[in-house]
Amino acid sequence: MISLTIMELPHKKYTLAAISLLSLIANIANAENIQSNNSQRMINEIFNQCDRDPLLQDVLKSEPAKQLQLIYSDSLITTQMRAIGTRTGSFEEKLSSWLALYGLKLANTSSGNYLITRAPSSDFIAGKINGLNQATNQTPISISGISNSVVLSPSNCFYSDDQHKSPPRKPTIRTNKTEIPVAVSTQNNWWNIQVNHVASTDIEEVIIIGSSHQVMHNSVSQKTLFDREQIETMPHIGDDIARVFRQLPGASSGDFSPKINVRGGEQNETAMVVDGLELHKPWYFKGMDGLGSIVDANLIASADVLSGGYTAEYADKSSAIIDIKTMDAVEVKSRVGLSFLTAFAQTSGQFNNNTGNWYGSLRGGYLDLVFQLAGAEADIQPRYSDLFAKADFELSENHKLSIDMLLAGDRFFWEDNDPNKHIYLDETSWNNNIWLNLNSHIGDFIEAKTALSFIDFNHEMQGYYEDPYVVWQDNRKYRALGFKSDWTATPTPEHLFKWGLDIKDLTAKYDYFLAIHVSPQHENHLHMETTYHQADMEPEGQDRAAYLAWRYKVSEKWVTELGGRWSEHTYVELDNAPLFSPRFNAIYNINDSSQLNFSWGKFYQAQAIDDLYPGGDDVEFHPSQLAEHSIIGLHHRLNEKIALRMDAYQKKYSQLIPRYENVYPSLEKVIKEASNDWLRIAPDSAKAEGIELAVTYDNQKHFSTWANYTYSKVNDYLNGKETPRSWDQQNVFNFGFEWKYTEWHFNLSGMIRSGWPTTPARIDSSRARNLHATKPDFEKYNTNKQDGYSRLDLRILKKQRFASGSSLEYYLEIFNLLDSENPCCAQYEAEFSGSDSEGKTVPHFDNWLPFLPSFGIQYIF
Repeated sequence: MISLTIMELPHKKYTLAAISLLSLIANIANAENIQSNNSQRMINEIFNQCDRDPLLQDVLKSEPAKQLQLIYSDSLITTQMRAIGTRTGSFEEKLSSWLALYGLKLANTSSGNYLITRAPSSDFIAGKINGLNQATNQTPISISGISNSVVLSPSNCFYSDDQHKSPPRKPTIRTNKTEIPVAVSTQNNWWNIQVNHVASTDIEEVIIIGSSHQVMHNSVSQKTLFDREQIETMPHIGDDIARVFRQLPGASSGDFSPKINVRGGEQNETAMVVDGLELHKPWYFKGMDGLGSIVDANLIASADVLSGGYTAEYADKSSAIIDIKTMDAVEVKSRVGLSFLTAFAQTSGQFNNNTGNWYGSLRGGYLDLVFQLAGAEADIQPRYSDLFAKADFELSENHKLSIDMLLAGDRFFWEDNDPNKHIYLDETSWNNNIWLNLNSHIGDFIEAKTALSFIDFNHEMQGYYEDPYVVWQDNRKYRALGFKSDWTATPTPEHLFKWGLDIKDLTAKYDYFLAIHVSPQHENHLHMETTYHQADMEPEGQDRAAYLAWRYKVSEKWVTELGGRWSEHTYVELDNAPLFSPRFNAIYNINDSSQLNFSWGKFYQAQAIDDLYPGGDDVEFHPSQLAEHSIIGLHHRLNEKIALRMDAYQKKYSQLIPRYENVYPSLEKVIKEASNDWLRIAPDSAKAEGIELAVTYDNQKHFSTWANYTYSKVNDYLNGKETPRSWDQQNVFNFGFEWKYTEWHFNLSGMIRSGWPTTPARIDSSRARNLHATKPDFEKYNTNKQDGYSRLDLRILKKQRFASGSSLEYYLEIFNLLDSENPCCAQYEAEFSGSDSEGKTVPHFDNWLPFLPSFGIQYIF
């Protein structure tokens, strides 16, 4: 028997009767085919497993349902139907999703009522997650293989209107900032998901590198310092993700550039790898030391900062690897945004009958305002832009092809017509990268990643200035064609083998000219001395590397990895090739919450083919330098909210490549090698060592905080004398607080550190008695110390979400909130009195960036 249920309608009885009759006729016509076999099995599965979820009949009698003035037939709503897959949004939207599971839809009638009728067949996925440790109701979670997030019902059941798919090979769920491996079995559109709590001991999933920091991950482990949400809300000028890395333990950096020195190493000892490709000099305005990175933070899915002791598959860098994974196209939403320093837009789509996905992002930057706020009076025009595009295509169930393209360009123009220091600089560069990745599963336990890449890098600078009079040109080109193949095999649960090849065909071109005209008696111009440096070279060669590693799960507590890397750089004639780098890593799981990490290895780094110094007549490639890492760490999670870690490290350098630096660095020294403080430093050896402590707290609701402290020192040994490096900072304390309230996010972070070393000056007797008659006292290189540094930054972010699924985000950010005066760059002037022919030097310090406000807005749809 079919009865008609009517929710309190105020309309006339004739209208009501007509609508009811139409509904009754429609449902009688379909009574013979209420459910297909597949749908019936789905309903039975829901009835059996989602027993805690409310019955749909009860939901339709609730007060919110009454307000919709529903019309439906009892024959459509059976006693087996339940309301699963809790959704955000209006009750109407929630009800529509619950009804869609049973092939029903909510139709709005012309009289303003809602009619429940049968819908055309549509694709969807439903299921249940078994074995979760904690309730996650009302919290959106992600299930790999399903593009949209879901919210679990009281029985941990879910519903998604995503197109029906097969689960991925290694499925996971992400809930409450934790990524959990799971097992999935399917029956038609029903997914039965079982949480695998012991999967963390899977030898493939073990994070064997102790000195790694997970940044921007959606998941959280003991090695996670900042998750994705924290990064989005942390202050970072220009939305440049690289500026967050300076707050990691063991990192040092100035305010102007996001480039970092990691554990005492030089900045060029850190590689930035994006989707498997090591980028070449991925910085804008390289002549200004790099004022921004070419990687847009909006594209990043995760980043691992490996600050030492990395395994054999990673390239030959002496200090660190920043391993970035960009988002898959299915994760990308369209967005447009505008900020104080940048403008950007991105979108995504599908092709080839929805078997392929693509997305693209365009960004432009303008740093003029930063220089104006910093007090610059010259005409300075720094502009940059980049385009990133990615497409992926499933060739088959076991083979996936992806294509990445990153095109970046910039121009820096500087002209200062001050008669005392006329400066002109014009710098342009482009950095074009295209690479293909083929990921393959071969059989049950072999995975292969094959990559082809092409890099075209061009950097041109020319300029002049007076005092002394200098004319300069430095044009360089770099091209690399690369092939890379990485293989892993897991024949048993206890053994994992890795091997691979990495070959790059390299060419470079130098077009360099420098003329320095110096008058010893500057005021009278009694005599002019001219120095010329010129180079026109086209070196070429190959970088070749091969590696082999064996990971062994000794027991449930011990996992070890032993590996080696062989490398050769054919353009470096002085290398005793091939160079062999042995590497060893081990972890010991003390218990479920504590882990000891051990790392030791040797890491060779060659001089880049376009990194010669013609300005110092240094035009021969030096032998590859060697760094030996020894690291021990303890990582402990007190509970779900608090994680602690401690790392102690030592890094020994030998056969170092000479470096050049301005003893008194300044942005105004646009032609660095023409300044009288330009110094060639060729240490016999060097050593860096330190202890890093870090703690994170997250109450998983409204408040989180983090802090890290590093005690370290790094010294060069110059002619047997121990000398601190210019970025040595013995004590560093970083901290941050985040508070979330509904749509608002407040983040306050800061840094306190020791002052950097500096070099005293002396009177230059070859010059006339004026305030410019000084030069560095190189015999006392880095024997003085600057005052300490402290800074506090604020970012306020609001995320406003709309029922349509789109959202609006806007933020206010203040860099150096307290306007602290932090000494940056020493400048010395000569001071003479009376007949005093000796004179004395008086230091003056420029400061790092002052109080700097910023803002931004973006619309996501």
